[in-house]
Amino acid sequence: MKQLLDFLQIQQSLVSRIEMAVSVCGGFIGILLMLLITKQFVGGQGAALIVASMGASAVLLFAVPHGTLSQPWPLLCSHFISAIIGVSCARYISNPMIAGALAVLSSQLSSCRGYTTA
Repeated sequence: MKQLLDFLQIQQSLVSRIEMAVSVCGGFIGILLMLLITKQFVGGQGAALIVASMGASAVLLFAVPHGTLSQPWPLLCSHFISAIIGVSCARYISNPMIAGALAVLSSQLSSCRGYTTA
C-alpha cells in the first residue's frame, strides 16, 4: 500500500482523534445548517441540489483546513464566481445541457486560473 501511495504521490498526515471529531462534527453541523437555512428560501428540493457543492466545500474546509483551497478567499470567491457564471449560462443559453456543461467548464477555468504553476 505504501508503494502505491508513494507512486501516486499521496501524502498522509496523522491527525488526533479530537481533530477528527471536530472535523466530522463541523462538517455535519455546517451542512445541516446550510440545508435548514436554504430550505427556507428555495424549498426542500432546491436545498438538496446545493448539497453537492457545499459538501465538497465542507470537506475542504473541515478535513483539510490548512490547504490552499480551504482558505476563506478561494472558498468564498469560487462559490460567488461560479454562481455568477452558472446563472449567466442558464439565462443566456437556451439548451440546458450546453448551458450546464459550459457553466462547469467556465467555473473550473476561472478557479484554476490562480492556482496554475506554469
